[in-house]
Amino acid sequence: DLQRSQWLSAEEIVRVQKPLLERLVRHAAAQTDFYRERLAPLFGGADPASASIDLSRWSEVPVLRRQDAVDCLEQMKARSVPSDSGGARQGESSGSTGRPFPHLRSSLAVRMANSLLERVYELFDVDLGGTLAHITLDRKQTCRYPAGGKFKGWNSHSPEADLLVLDIGASARDQLEWLERVRADHVMTYPETLGEIAETAQAQGSPLRFRTFMSTGECLLPATAAKITQTFGCRIVDVYGAREIGPIAFQCPDAGGYHACAEALAVEFLDEEDRPVGPDEYGRVVVTSLYNYAMPFIRYDVGDYALASGESCPCGRGLPWVQEIAGRTRNMFVMPDGSRRRWRGFVMANMPRFLSYRQIQFVQATTDTIEVRYVPDSSAAPPKIAELTEFLRQEFHPDLDVRTVAVDRIERGAGMKTEQFISHVAT
Repeated sequence: DLQRSQWLSAEEIVRVQKPLLERLVRHAAAQTDFYRERLAPLFGGADPASASIDLSRWSEVPVLRRQDAVDCLEQMKARSVPSDSGGARQGESSGSTGRPFPHLRSSLAVRMANSLLERVYELFDVDLGGTLAHITLDRKQTCRYPAGGKFKGWNSHSPEADLLVLDIGASARDQLEWLERVRADHVMTYPETLGEIAETAQAQGSPLRFRTFMSTGECLLPATAAKITQTFGCRIVDVYGAREIGPIAFQCPDAGGYHACAEALAVEFLDEEDRPVGPDEYGRVVVTSLYNYAMPFIRYDVGDYALASGESCPCGRGLPWVQEIAGRTRNMFVMPDGSRRRWRGFVMANMPRFLSYRQIQFVQATTDTIEVRYVPDSSAAPPKIAELTEFLRQEFHPDLDVRTVAVDRIERGAGMKTEQFISHVAT
C-alpha cells in the first residue's frame, strides 16, 4: 500500500489523512486529560463524542512543545485505546536535548513506522537479507566493545538477517576495528559518528568497505556524506525521524531533498509565531502522528528546522517535498537581528583551507562571538586565523569575533552525538 500511496497526488493524500486525523483527535479529546481543552476549538466547545469536527480551525490547537510533553507525560497517556491499534510500546528518546524522554507508542504506530522504513529500503534496493551493523546508544550496556551484541531480524522481510549492535560509547578506533571484524553489508549510525570513523579509517589505511550507510539521528551534511562515500564506497540512505514519532521524512531516491511520510503524519512548517512559513523558508517541524493512540502527539514541535518547498518534487511523488532538513534549534546560527541561519556544509567544506584538524566544532556564545574548537592533526600546519576570521565574517556578519581553541578531543554531547555546530544563543 505504501509503495502505491507515495504516487498519489497531494490532494489525494490530504483526503487520505482527513479521516485518520478526525478519528485521532476525537479519541485524544475523549481519552486523555491533556487534550480535551486543547482540542476544544475543533469541536466548537461541544462534546467530542458526538460533535462534528471543524478542521478549518486546526491552527487554533496549541502547538505541543517538548517541555510540555515532558511535564505532562501522564496526562497525555490515553485511558483506553481502540482495539485495532494494539498494545502500547514503551520507548525513550536518545536524550540529545539533555534529558531522555520516555513515551508510549501504539503497536499500530510502530508497525507503520517499520513499514515506512522498509519502503525506503526497497526504494534504494537495499539487500534486506544482508547483515546490518548498528552503532547506537545502548542504555542497558549489553552490547559494549569488543564483542557487541548479535540479534536476528532487523526487517520483517528477512527475519533471519543478522543484526549486530555496538554501543556508541566506544572510541572511533574501536568502532572501526569492530566494523572490520564483523564485515557487515550495511551500517546504521549517526552521520558524524561514521564521519569520525571514516577519518580514522583514512589515517590507518583501512580496507573497510560496505554496501549501504543508513544515516539517522542527525543532519547529514554534504561534506560528511562525501567523506563517508569516498572512504567506504557505500551508498547513503538518509531517513529523518524522532524516536517518539518514527520516520518523518526520507531522502528522495530520484531527486534532491526529502519526502514527508504523509501517510502516517500530518507535517507542518511553522515560524516563531506558529504561523505556516512560505515556500523556500525555514520553519519549525511540527508533526501529528496519525496512528499513535496510546500517547497522542498532536501538533508536536520536534525541535528541528527544515526548509519547506511550495513545489512538487520532480520525481512525481505527491508526498510533501522538503528541500532540506536543517537540524535542531541549537544548530541554527542566531544573527544580531534575531533571525536564524542554517549552519551550512559549505562552511565545513572550506575549513581545511584554514586549519589542519582531526575533529572540529563551532560554538556560538553570543550573536557576535563564535569559538572554533579543533583537534590538530599530527602534521598540523599553523592555523590561518586571519583568513578564517574573514571567511566566517563574510558568511555571517562583518562584526563577528572569531576565537580558535586547540583541544585534545571534541566531546560527545547528550545522547552520545557529536555536533559540528552549537548555538548557546538559540537555546
